[in-house]
Amino acid sequence: MSSSLPKIRRRIRSIENTGKLTKAMELIAGSRSRKLERLVHFEEESTALLFHVLSLIRTRLYKEEENPFFDESNEGRKAVVVFGPSLGLSGGYLGKIEEQISSYDDSTYFYVNGSRLLPFYKEHSYSYEMISSLEGEELLLFAKKLCSLFEAKKFTSIELLYGKAMNSLLYEMIHVPLFPLKGEEDVSLSWSKNRPPLLDESPNSLFLSYLPLAISSAIHLGYTSSSYAENIARRMAMEEANNNVDELLKDLTIEYNKERQNSITQEITEVVAGSQEGGSL
Repeated sequence: MSSSLPKIRRRIRSIENTGKLTKAMELIAGSRSRKLERLVHFEEESTALLFHVLSLIRTRLYKEEENPFFDESNEGRKAVVVFGPSLGLSGGYLGKIEEQISSYDDSTYFYVNGSRLLPFYKEHSYSYEMISSLEGEELLLFAKKLCSLFEAKKFTSIELLYGKAMNSLLYEMIHVPLFPLKGEEDVSLSWSKNRPPLLDESPNSLFLSYLPLAISSAIHLGYTSSSYAENIARRMAMEEANNNVDELLKDLTIEYNKERQNSITQEITEVVAGSQEGGSL
């Protein structure tokens, strides 16, 4: 038997095992993508509703120029909340986020979610703070913290950076501004100039109560959307890996069959040569 046959068999078994793993990961990523797709659609609607309520309250704030959350300043430090992957094997998803981060100037302060981004921040000496949990009370506290920091003019603008799925195959990185809030009138609320909403509390107190809720909803939408885009990227990467596995197995099978045929031919030749030598004796 050819000495290369056992090596080829071991390579085939190893690649087959790798194929089982990548196929399982593709199925898991696909399942998660479908669940996250529904969740993203729900959160998009709920976030839009919260900001709609915020806009209704804003129609009763007749002195927006005195509201610090609408203050647009051209000078100062920017803050960015970045949502990155916590798992690997997501193709070029991590690289695309890092490319977007590199577009900010050195004075930018980052709030980072996603442990896979940590080596990048350490390597480039960015000013950053890790945020590990974005659920429940901790999410609301983080939203209130951002509101307080902007109100105190620690940052002149705050925005979100995350991946957004365009469809089940494509995604892109988007920048979503949080602060300053936009003061222009929403066309859908033009009726409120003549019929402003009736409020039981003062517009300012209601505004300050709803603002952290709207901001926390926008933050969680970024987190969910990033997870959705990441799983799309992972499913595509695993699908490509499975295609490569199939090609490798095809090539190795052909190589194995050739080596096996050569081994059989060599054995037959040796048997025939041995029998001829025995007959001549």
